[in-house]
Amino acid sequence: MPTPDSGGPARGRRALATLAGIAVAVALLVWSLRGVHPAEVARHIRDAHLAPLLLAVLVATLTFPIRMVRWRLLLRDESGGPLPAAALW
Repeated sequence: MPTPDSGGPARGRRALATLAGIAVAVALLVWSLRGVHPAEVARHIRDAHLAPLLLAVLVATLTFPIRMVRWRLLLRDESGGPLPAAALW
């Protein structure tokens, strides 16, 4: 009999779901990259302009704190107070 802190069957289902997700992701990646030549990809990366890429990464990263503020305004705990920022991140 499993102990309460060992996870039991739920832990096994979670592990199986994780493995299934990884398998599907790898299969889709292989399927989507069929016929793609790595040398051509490397050439495109070398020729890419770095400034727009860094700007896109910055803008995408800034959306996380903005979303956290939005959820903090929308969600409250049982007593009506704001939820901690870490839980909303």
